[in-house]
Amino acid sequence: MNRRQKSIGKNLALFAGILLAAGLFNAWIFHTNWDGYFRKDPVLDHGTIFKYDLGNIPVPDTIFFAGQPVPMTRKRFRKAVYKALKDRMKHRDATIFYLQQSARWLPEMSKILKEKQLPDDLKFIPIVESNLTNVTSARGAKGFWQLQTRTARNFGLTINGAMDQRLDPWASTEAASDYLKMLYDTVGSWPMVIGGYNMGMGGILSKMNRQNEDDFYQLRLGAETQAFLPKLIAFKLVIEYPHLYGYPTEVWKEKHRPFEFFTTDSAFSAVGIEQQFHLAAGTVKRLNPWLFANGFTNPKRKSFHIRIR
Repeated sequence: MNRRQKSIGKNLALFAGILLAAGLFNAWIFHTNWDGYFRKDPVLDHGTIFKYDLGNIPVPDTIFFAGQPVPMTRKRFRKAVYKALKDRMKHRDATIFYLQQSARWLPEMSKILKEKQLPDDLKFIPIVESNLTNVTSARGAKGFWQLQTRTARNFGLTINGAMDQRLDPWASTEAASDYLKMLYDTVGSWPMVIGGYNMGMGGILSKMNRQNEDDFYQLRLGAETQAFLPKLIAFKLVIEYPHLYGYPTEVWKEKHRPFEFFTTDSAFSAVGIEQQFHLAAGTVKRLNPWLFANGFTNPKRKSFHIRIR
C-alpha cells in the first residue's frame, strides 16, 4: 500500500468515526430520559420547571400549547423544538431584544386574548411573525401580526391614506384574535390554526383535503410552516423561564408601564389632542405610528383609541 492509499484510508476512518460520534450524540439528545433534569410543579398551568445542565439544552418531555399537549415523543417534532431552542441560545442579543419587547407588549395582548376567550399562548405568534415590531413583509403583510390588507379589512381594520390600523398593536391584536377564532371554528384544533395562520386558511385546508388528514402532526407541510409551532414553543419556554436558559430575569421582568388612551368616535385632530392633554407637538403621531395624517373625518362614527402616553 503506497503513501497516498494509506492517507485515504486514514481519512475514511476519521470520517467514519465522526459520523458514528454524531449519531451517538443525536441518539443521546433525542432519546435520553430527561426526567432527572425536570421536576413537575403543580402550581404551574401545564408547566414544567427544569434545571439547566452544563450547557446542554434539555427539551421537556411534556408540554402544553394553547391548552393542548404537543407530541414531544415524535422524534421529528422534538428535534424541531430543540433546534428552535438552540437558535434562541445562539442568538443571545436578539433574544434579549425579544424578551424586552415581550415585557412591554405581551401583557397588552394577553388582556385582549382573554377578552376574546382565546388561549393565552397565542400571544407568542407575533414574536415569530414580526419580532414584535411594525415590519412590512415582501408580500405586503404589516404590523405585529403580519396581516394582509384583505384579511385586516375583513376583520374590521381601517386602511387608507390617513391610517393603517395593522400598525396599531391593540387594534391589530383584536383583528388577529377574531381571525384566529374563525380559523379554529373552521379547522378545529389549535395546532392546525397555527399552521393556517402561517400559510393562510386556504393553504391549510388544501393540504388537509389533498392528504385526507385532520391531524396537524401527520400533515406534510412546507419547511416554514412545519417549523412555526416549534418556534412558538421555544419562545414560550424562554420567555416564561428565561433564567433556565441562561437569561437573567431582570433583563426583561420590569414593571409593566400602563398605556393611556384618548377614545373618539368623531373627527380627529392630533394638534387638538396634544393641546387638550398638554403634550409636546408631534407626540400623538410618534405614539401612534398607524396614523399617517394629522387628522381625519369619521363619518361612520367608528371608535378609535389614540395613545397619548
